[in-house]
Amino acid sequence: MTNAIRSQGTRLQHGTGAGPVVFADIEECTDIQLGGVSVAVVDVTHLLSDGKESVPGLLDPGTITLTCNYTGGAVQKALYADVLAGRTSPYQLILGGSATPITISFNAYVTKYDGPTAKVDGKLDLAISLKITGVTTTV
Repeated sequence: MTNAIRSQGTRLQHGTGAGPVVFADIEECTDIQLGGVSVAVVDVTHLLSDGKESVPGLLDPGTITLTCNYTGGAVQKALYADVLAGRTSPYQLILGGSATPITISFNAYVTKYDGPTAKVDGKLDLAISLKITGVTTTV
């Protein structure tokens, strides 16, 4: 028997509000990709070193890319306003539709808002990239 978590039910939420943050789903996401986390390598080699020496530097929490059906919904419009304003907002990535979902919380800013894209015999697509800033928390 597997312990795999189904991806159906996964959603990305955008937060707003100065007091308690209110989260709302980004409308009709079809693909959400959480980029990898990396750590800078700081060279600390000195003239008495026998070989190259390094220590870990700062953590880079990565990016999130998503593709959505373009709906012109309120949250899609809010993300467009964020990219124009250069605004950082809170987000929650809720993985899977299980009874005990995994939630990753973070702050991010929009680095790309691409679309809507129209295709013959197709639908309107929207591609968005978010740069995570600071640390993430997982519950």
